[in-house]
Amino acid sequence: MVNKHKERDSLAMRSVPFVLPLLVSLVLFGIYMTCTLVSLDDGPLNIPPEKRLPKLNMFERVTEHMSHERDFRLVFIGDVHGQYDDLQRFIDEELGGLDEETTIVLLGDMVNKGPDSDKVVSFILNNKRNVRCIMGNHDLAVLFAYMNPKLNRRPLRKIRKQLRPLEVDSQAGFFYPDDVTKVKEAHTVLAENLGFEALRDLALHCPVAMELKLPDDESLFTVHAGMMPGDFIDNIPTAGAVTETKYINPKDWSDYSKEKDRRHKSRWYTFWKKDKLQEKYDHITVLYGHDANKGLNLHAHTKGMDSGCVKGGALSGFVYQYHHKKNKLTHYLLQTNCDGYFPQL
Repeated sequence: MVNKHKERDSLAMRSVPFVLPLLVSLVLFGIYMTCTLVSLDDGPLNIPPEKRLPKLNMFERVTEHMSHERDFRLVFIGDVHGQYDDLQRFIDEELGGLDEETTIVLLGDMVNKGPDSDKVVSFILNNKRNVRCIMGNHDLAVLFAYMNPKLNRRPLRKIRKQLRPLEVDSQAGFFYPDDVTKVKEAHTVLAENLGFEALRDLALHCPVAMELKLPDDESLFTVHAGMMPGDFIDNIPTAGAVTETKYINPKDWSDYSKEKDRRHKSRWYTFWKKDKLQEKYDHITVLYGHDANKGLNLHAHTKGMDSGCVKGGALSGFVYQYHHKKNKLTHYLLQTNCDGYFPQL
């Protein structure tokens, strides 16, 4: 019996040199896999600093090209959504081309949905002097997708805490989409296709909101979705508010929504009607897009310009034209029918 115990002890001692390296290997393999899984989920942190997008300009006041001493034409165009051919047809046939007197202002959602977002971006960046723009919710979604390349490639629950916001030059200082699930795979693919340089230049060229001052002291404010009386004068709204708002809580103007419900039951632009508007805001007109379901929506102080081009509707442009010799400012509407984009399923 004693010999059998000694034999087992001897066998165990001989096994130690083999078992110990195996255990060490398993531990090292576990550490390696843990680090690998962390790095796979670590989407935002794999963008080097030199490839990160610049801080967005929340609000810009534009004064160039608008003077008592020269003729000018301002053209505010609704959501293009990648419909480059329709945009070019509007410029060629309705405007008669671009000239030094003409400034186009694209009211956000320049990209996504349609087939030629890359051509629209190239057109903007190649014509910066004549083509201005503001950010829409889809444009911001593409920028956000670029900064978070794993967003649609990993379960959101695993990476939500790692998401990197867009930086904004405002009190808030950063931007997250109101609903991250609305940043789709299409936004991620488009961000990859456009690439860093085009997205960087677009972010530098297009603020979130803009004001243009006319010779008669009227102020034209441009936002993609909506703004309330006092915004950019008495307070700075968030990037989410001016790119998403359709409905507003009448008791709390900071509480906005894209959908109507018990709290958000009033269209934001109804607060710009004469009977509700304070006199100090009477010189302001807000031009916006975003609301294709409502369509062309023209009022004294608000002008909705999204007439559903990408859905086969129209591309609409509202024009302010100034003749300096006559000291006369006129405004009128231009539209062109769109081909729309209906991909084969």
